[in-house]
Amino acid sequence: MQIGLSFLFFLSIMTLAGYFAVKKSSASTDDYLLAGRNVSAIPMALSALASKISGFMFIGMLGYIYKVGFSSIWFLVAWIFSDWVIWRFFYAKIREKSETENITTVTAFAASCIKPRDDSNHRNTYFLKVLAVIVIIFMGVYAAAQLSAGAKALESVLSISYNLNVIMAAVLIAAYCFAGGIRASIWTDTVQAVLMFLSMIFLAFVAVFKCGGIQNLFNSLGAIDLNLVHWIPDDLSFGFVIFLLGRIANGFALLGQPHIVVRAMLIKDLKSFRVAELTYFIYYIVFCIALFFVALAARVILPDLINSDPELALLSLSNELLPQILIGLILAGVFSSTISTADSQILSCTAGISQDLFPSIKDKYWTNKIITLGILLFTTILALMSNESVFSLTMFGWVSLGVVFAPLILLKIIDIKLESKIIIISSLLSLIISLFWGASPWHHSVNEVLIGFVTFLIFSFSLNKIFK
Repeated sequence: MQIGLSFLFFLSIMTLAGYFAVKKSSASTDDYLLAGRNVSAIPMALSALASKISGFMFIGMLGYIYKVGFSSIWFLVAWIFSDWVIWRFFYAKIREKSETENITTVTAFAASCIKPRDDSNHRNTYFLKVLAVIVIIFMGVYAAAQLSAGAKALESVLSISYNLNVIMAAVLIAAYCFAGGIRASIWTDTVQAVLMFLSMIFLAFVAVFKCGGIQNLFNSLGAIDLNLVHWIPDDLSFGFVIFLLGRIANGFALLGQPHIVVRAMLIKDLKSFRVAELTYFIYYIVFCIALFFVALAARVILPDLINSDPELALLSLSNELLPQILIGLILAGVFSSTISTADSQILSCTAGISQDLFPSIKDKYWTNKIITLGILLFTTILALMSNESVFSLTMFGWVSLGVVFAPLILLKIIDIKLESKIIIISSLLSLIISLFWGASPWHHSVNEVLIGFVTFLIFSFSLNKIFK
């Protein structure tokens, strides 16, 4: 009972942030999808990070670390390094170019790398529509993973049925999206990020203390399974360097995530980027360290989870070690993080339909809201039908979007334009090959994103030579 009341209390605080955002929003498509390009540095940074962390880190990544042990550190290190490169060298250029060229969606930004020709408008429009469909499909799967994460969290702690939890999450997302658009998402993200940052650090200290300190924690892991304390995986078919390059490539897939990259287009001025970058990485690095130790401690304290569902390690450990009021805080943080990420993804799908697929309705404010509800219904059905883990669903969406969009956005940033047929062939082949590789037994040794990037590079270079 106390956990439920605590959950509702902290969830209401986060929801209140969304309410105040609604009070500041204006009834325009620009504000609904881009927050008027006037977001301050710190909210932008925390919102970008909350959108990336989401239910994937709290549920999926924590379960992955629980199962794999020390060698999972390369996933986190590679992601942090890739994020730093993107923040330092790319985000400001995305902000500048998108405003200069009056580009309102990440999809349109990616499609603008097509080389101008006499029929370029037709070709650009055609490719833009193809990209918009890709966003809707794979972002829909990604958003379904968030609904699944939030539903699993509530089911494990409050014993509410999974299906009912999915529907409850969908109703809250509808309220966020319908009322305040992306501005409400950003404000909610900011409050949620701060609360979860503090609670994760506190839980890490409590869990490590329960294990008798860091050295005892490591010794206990080794006693359970020596593979858990190996820093480098044993079963790498192509060696550690290729493995690490694959993880870094997976991190660079961030550049292809429309719901995260759009945050770079929202910040109010270029001077704010350094403050946003510093905020982002202080939070991110400390959070990842705390998450790493929480997952390892959960493996020691709750070893039987390996036989049930390791993705519930965070909540099970909280239930074991924390007072009920703090369990409610963590549950509210996990649940709200999944909602705030899902609504950002659904709004990206909305933008893909109204701004890219059917531009004749791009300025129709209420039509955009109705489209949002339709996308939400689609993702809710996916979440209700899915039997996959949060980690698997998220990685499927992350890889697919990253392989298609990251190379195109990079081409746009460095001002390289290619023929439309070259880009279309290279993008589709890299997507198909990366998905096949992801289903192969070698994807553990070489991440499929690296395969997708290399495929795009080979085909685009070769075709450019052929069609010159």
